[in-house]
Amino acid sequence: MNQSFRARHSQKRAGLCPAAGLTINQNAVRIAAKLGDAYAQAVQNAEFLELMDNRGFTVMGISGDEAQSFLSKWQQGTAWLLHDAGLTKASPEEFGIARPGE
Repeated sequence: MNQSFRARHSQKRAGLCPAAGLTINQNAVRIAAKLGDAYAQAVQNAEFLELMDNRGFTVMGISGDEAQSFLSKWQQGTAWLLHDAGLTKASPEEFGIARPGE
């Protein structure tokens, strides 16, 4: 059975953090929640928004499942566009990235 790159990678990272008494995944959830809270505050800060604008970034103000969905679609489109143009050495499929619409 050929596992996707993501599945193999996350299996390698799964484990225990005995010092904290938590699994790595529990730590990741807590860290993600803190980062999400910090981002929610930042997108309401005029200085942060100006900084992002001056650097050419578009602040979307999304996080969590909504951000994950956006990034997955962006990754699919970008990876397959580059592959179809002949600019990649490996198919995105080898990394578990499905062709858009599949």
